[in-house]
Parts: sequence; structure tokens; C-alpha cells
Amino acid sequence: MTVGVVQAFFQYINQTAEPLTEASYMINSLQAAFASAKRIFELLNEEEEIPDPITARPGQKIAVAGSTGAGKVDYFICTMPQGYDTMLDNEASNLSAGQKQLLTIARIFLCLFLRSESAFYEFQP
Repeated sequence: MTVGVVQAFFQYINQTAEPLTEASYMINSLQAAFASAKRIFELLNEEEEIPDPITARPGQKIAVAGSTGAGKVDYFICTMPQGYDTMLDNEASNLSAGQKQLLTIARIFLCLFLRSESAFYEFQP
């Protein structure tokens, strides 16, 4: 047996084992994703312990209290020239990645809180 034959043998073994290794990683990722999705849907299907008593009319201001600093996010967004209507795209070079993330999270929160897809466009702080 020559060195080249031994090297070719190990290369063939590697080429056979590599897809199996990749498949096992993908299966682990899928199992983790399914478990996470199951937990998310269980949480979403839970009944509310306290019904949501908040009703807001257009133009009315409401507050959300909490320790997460959401008020700071709102302050930051309100200081921007377009506020919540600030465009987010690749050309938004005046915003850092963290600022884009804050604005996106705030928009998602508003959409979920107001339970309306139009909250992204109709909200007037």
C-alpha cells in the first residue's frame, strides 16, 4: 500500500462521515426549535389571569410601567426627527445597529400591545 492509497482511503472516509455529522447537527437544531416552538405556543395559548382593562382612543396617551426601561426607549425614539416612522433600511446610516434594534423592538411591542398590524403606521406619540 502506498501513502497515496492510504490518504485516499482516509479522504473517502471523511467524505462519508461529513454529511452524517452535518445531518446530526441539523437534527439537534430542529429538535431544539420544535421544543422552543412548543413552549412558545403553550405560553401564547395560556388564558390571561387578569383581563386587559386598557382601552385607548386615538390620540390618547397611555403608559406602561415596568423595570425594563421601556420609557427610555420611547424617549430615544421620540427624539428622532420621524419618531416611530423612522425608516429602517440599509441606507439608515445615521442609526447604529442598537438603535435600529430598539426601534424595531418598540414597533413590535406596540403592534402586540395594540393588537393591530396598523400600529406600525398609525401610532402618533
